[in-house]
Amino acid sequence: MSAAFDDMVRRASAGQPGALAVLRAELMAQPRAWLVDQLLATVAPSSGYRPTQVELDEQRLVEHTARFGAWDTSACLVGPPPPAGQLIDRDQRTAHGEALLVEAKDLLHTLLTGPTGLSPIRRARLTLTLPDQVVAVFGFLRGTITRTPVGGGQTALLVDYPEVAADLVGDAVVAALRVVNGLELNEAVLYARRADVDASTLI
Repeated sequence: MSAAFDDMVRRASAGQPGALAVLRAELMAQPRAWLVDQLLATVAPSSGYRPTQVELDEQRLVEHTARFGAWDTSACLVGPPPPAGQLIDRDQRTAHGEALLVEAKDLLHTLLTGPTGLSPIRRARLTLTLPDQVVAVFGFLRGTITRTPVGGGQTALLVDYPEVAADLVGDAVVAALRVVNGLELNEAVLYARRADVDASTLI
């Protein structure tokens, strides 16, 4: 869900008189496509996937990154749609592909919710720009990312994470995102930018 939607619901949940009426009026003023996106992001976690915490240290992180960078499309997909057309469905992934996708999502969730076993030295940010209609794929990261509409049917996802030396976490995040793209998102190209939060001008 977007930060704006979260804020609307939070204010309505505060129990102040007339809060629900105000929320209804605010929602009625939003574009239909925006409301659909918020609903999809809300129900996405009910699709069957539940994040599992991954045990990590720097060596395990390097191993995950290497493995995610070497997966074989032919061993993971069966008759997928052309890129940038539609999402890849469960029945278009092999058992190996489904397992790899789950592992990538588990790693992303662990890294963005504060992994143990690592020694962060700074905060970093990855900005990922996606078509509005596929953003709900990342519903399992609700509460760890910020959604910002950028126009033209695109949404920027601001992903903040604790970084260790040699950018190992950022490398792992990118590797996991590539797996999610290759096995579910199905975008021809992922547009992303990495920066240190303290030095970045991103908001």
